[in-house]
Amino acid sequence: MKLILFNIMSLFMTTHIPLEFLGKHINELPNVNTIYEGGICIVNRSDEYLGKPYENLYILTNNERIVQSFSIYIDEIINQSFYDRMVKEYGKPDFMYKKIETGFIKSEIVKNGLFETVPTKAFKMVDCEFNESPLVFTWYKEQYDIQVIIGDRNDTFTKTRIIFGDVPIKKEMNK
Repeated sequence: MKLILFNIMSLFMTTHIPLEFLGKHINELPNVNTIYEGGICIVNRSDEYLGKPYENLYILTNNERIVQSFSIYIDEIINQSFYDRMVKEYGKPDFMYKKIETGFIKSEIVKNGLFETVPTKAFKMVDCEFNESPLVFTWYKEQYDIQVIIGDRNDTFTKTRIIFGDVPIKKEMNK
C-alpha cells in the first residue's frame, strides 16, 4: 500500500473529510502530493474535526492507487466529551476493545550475534466501554467505516488516530 499526503487547504477550507473520493483513483483528487513509498511527510495544514485540531490528512491507497482510507491524528488522547460528540454524530460504535495482559511469551532475539530468549508481554483484546480506556472502537457505516485508535498515556504514542474508509482492525479479528 502507498501512503499519500493530501493537501486540501485550497479546496476544502472546512472540516470536511473528502469521503466522496473513497474508491476513486488518487489522480481524481485535487492538490495531491505523492509521498515516497512507505514514507510519511508532514505538511502544516491546520483544521478541526469535531472541535479538535489536526494538522494533516493522510490518504492510503492500494497498489492500483485507489483510495482506501483517510486518516487524521489528534495530538491528544480523546476524552469522554469528544467520544460523546462522535456518538452524537455517528451513533454508538459497533465494537469497542481494550487490551488486557494475558501473561508472557518467550521471544528470541539476536544480540551480539547470539540468540537470547526474553519474556515479552502478551495481550488480548476484550470488549469494553469508553470509561474502561479502550484502545480501539469502530463504526461500520453503509459507505465506509470509521475507526478510532487511541494512544496510551504510558507510551510514546499519545495521539488519537481516526480512520475513515477501510479500517485496519476488524471485529472478526478478535474472535
